Amino acid sequence: MLLKNKNVIAKLILYFILVFLLLATLSKIHRQEIILTDILISFKKESGSRTLPIQIQAMKKIVLRQSLSEVRLDSHLYENTLVHQRAVEYLYPIRINQKSSYVFKDQTSLVDQRCKLVDKEDDIELLQC
Repeated sequence: MLLKNKNVIAKLILYFILVFLLLATLSKIHRQEIILTDILISFKKESGSRTLPIQIQAMKKIVLRQSLSEVRLDSHLYENTLVHQRAVEYLYPIRINQKSSYVFKDQTSLVDQRCKLVDKEDDIELLQC
């Protein structure tokens, strides 16, 4: 019985070493260190949001505060394929509808005088037109 427990312990240690070596190899490939806290954080809800562009994170905060069902992106944000695609993915189930009266814009975009500011987060503004 004692020999069987030693075998189990030896196998567990071997598995931990293999996992550690795999993570170390992956970190060298990606030229970044893997920290234990990063591994633990990855299992929490909304953990991937910190890798999203800041504009998308701001849009999500605004959408949650305003309880919107659909929004549109101004032409500057819409033409930025990274921002557009991440907005579609991360804001779901909120739809990106280019006919919506609620418009997200950043500070580089011009403001239509008929639109009024509804909410603002970082450099993203929500306008109602």
